[in-house]
Amino acid sequence: MKSNLFLTAALILLGFNACCEGINLVFNRDIQVVVESRITCGILLCVEKLTRPNTPSSSIFNMTVFTNQPSCSRTPEDESETRVLMASINSKHRNISRITDATRAFGLLGRRNASLRIEMFKHDDCSSDFTCEVHGLDSQGRSFLSTTTLLQQQRDNHMGYEILANSLKNFKDKVEGKIESSFTGIRNQVHSLENRKNTLENRMEDNIDAKLSAIKSQVQSLENRMEDKIDAKLSVIKNQVQSLENRMEDNIEAKLSAFKNEVQSLKNRLEEMIDEKLSAFKNQVQSLKNRMENEIDAKLSTIKKSDSHDRKEATFEKLLPRISRSMVANLNSSIVDNMQPSTCKRGMIRPSSSYPYPYPVIYPRDESGQGLPYLCDMFTDGGGWIVIQRRSSLFKVDFDHDWATYKKGFGTFEDEFWLGNERIHAFTSKGIWELRVDLKYKGKKASALYSNFKVESESKQYKLRFGTYIGTAGNSLSYHDGKKFSTQDRDNDWSIKYNCAQKKMGGWWYGRCGWADLNSKRTERNYSGIVWAAFAGTDTCSFSEMKMRRVA
Repeated sequence: MKSNLFLTAALILLGFNACCEGINLVFNRDIQVVVESRITCGILLCVEKLTRPNTPSSSIFNMTVFTNQPSCSRTPEDESETRVLMASINSKHRNISRITDATRAFGLLGRRNASLRIEMFKHDDCSSDFTCEVHGLDSQGRSFLSTTTLLQQQRDNHMGYEILANSLKNFKDKVEGKIESSFTGIRNQVHSLENRKNTLENRMEDNIDAKLSAIKSQVQSLENRMEDKIDAKLSVIKNQVQSLENRMEDNIEAKLSAFKNEVQSLKNRLEEMIDEKLSAFKNQVQSLKNRMENEIDAKLSTIKKSDSHDRKEATFEKLLPRISRSMVANLNSSIVDNMQPSTCKRGMIRPSSSYPYPYPVIYPRDESGQGLPYLCDMFTDGGGWIVIQRRSSLFKVDFDHDWATYKKGFGTFEDEFWLGNERIHAFTSKGIWELRVDLKYKGKKASALYSNFKVESESKQYKLRFGTYIGTAGNSLSYHDGKKFSTQDRDNDWSIKYNCAQKKMGGWWYGRCGWADLNSKRTERNYSGIVWAAFAGTDTCSFSEMKMRRVA
């Protein structure tokens, strides 16, 4: 413990002495520094400060520190040593900071002072002897060389304490006078600073009061001007609002009147269409009745020509029930197809009964396994559209589902839904189909029509196919032609960074990720919700409806 205190005190003492005069070299093993997971084994410090600072001609050129190692070629009788350069500073390199495998060195060279600090990591270096050399000009302008050597030999601790005591005594004699004179100068400076501080505080208080008064006046003037401007703006805004209310009332009344006229016109057209369809239906029924009567007459005529009266009666009795049943079955089938259609096709008669959905529901009567109900748009562009997707800005139905759910379909016909990938594939696998997309955005309507629409089988990941485009919404879906369907648990897109279905939170035919996406979740990000970039840009549409129609 005493040894550690001795070495630490010696390092501090030599540092202070270096601030005063002469060259000093000290080495300490007890101060350890951690540098990039390595610990120093010792720190070497060499300091030089020229005396007589009033002599302008004295200066330092360079300072060099060597480690003294035994010569490799010496004999046992030869005690010569080899000096190895550890660090150096000079007039060209006055400031160094360098780290090597064995040492880390810091150096600073001034005109009258110089210092080198070397931190060592290898114990062989810490056991060597060291030499510090200083080159410069003395007060007479003559070149001088100062050298000091530190030998790493075992020393008696008592000798060390004597050296420390003598050094402390010399340091005390040199510093006491300087400290006293320094304290006197500091006291005078403190008194002077206090006087200047009091003067500045008084002047600042006066300036602050004046500034505050001016600021208060400016603030009051600004408040008055702002109040006047606000009153004027409010008056203008009130007038504009009143004018806008008047114009809106006029526009609303005009819109309502036009809407009533459109509704009445639509009602008239629907009534005419219904009358035409009913008339055609009556004609079909009458034609069927006439054909049946002709067929019965022909059969009766054949029976009359028969040779056997008994055979005639038997044949007629057997034939009449079959004819009646066939006629009734055909008549019933025709009536049922018109009252409750089993397929969705162009030119259909709208059912007379009411229904709670946006369009009539078709209930297929087949044995294909796809005999599930679906919505049929009988009004748009001649009708015959099977609706496969429907969404609105309310986003009531969550479209973030897995592969199996998108395969089967989800949602409700009354609101938002997805018909199901397997059913879309089953429909488009037979015949030629076209796809129509109806959109709404900020009160505007637009549509996109694609020919040769098809969704391939599940083994081909429900790949999307279509042909040419016409419409008013813009061809945002073109990028998605030939893309496979992706969901949260089935990543079939082209993106390497992420699964677009997980990022967009909805199933779709993604690329990277794309410009059309009608099934993603609405978030604060751009291109989310009901996305059709060519129509709504980065925003979401307020409504979308995808529907397909067989053309051949």
